[in-house]
Amino acid sequence: MGRFPIILIILVLILILGVIAAIVAFKNKKKAAKPDYYSFYIIGISWFAIGITLDMHSFSIMGLVFAIIGITNKDKWKKNRRTLKGLSKKERAIVIAVLAIGIITLIIGIVFYYLAKNGYLS
Repeated sequence: MGRFPIILIILVLILILGVIAAIVAFKNKKKAAKPDYYSFYIIGISWFAIGITLDMHSFSIMGLVFAIIGITNKDKWKKNRRTLKGLSKKERAIVIAVLAIGIITLIIGIVFYYLAKNGYLS
């Protein structure tokens, strides 16, 4: 089992998360939420660190882009902060489910990466 099937599995999981996010966004279209630039910053520095750790340059570059977007809009950090408390029960459940799927996907990806790097999936 080479790298291609693992990458394909990860891409399919990312696609599923994207579809779920799009469905949630279209259902909540009446509440035009403004971007949370503080979250962009946090995601950016996290992705940058993960990219450096795993030697994945594209991840590091995307992290830098998110961090720069967050920092350039630092004046808007407190204005648009949304928390789980401000969401309805249904929205909160969806957010938690998407986060759980994302974390599980990340863990599976890291496990497969290390298995492939050490030759267990060759």
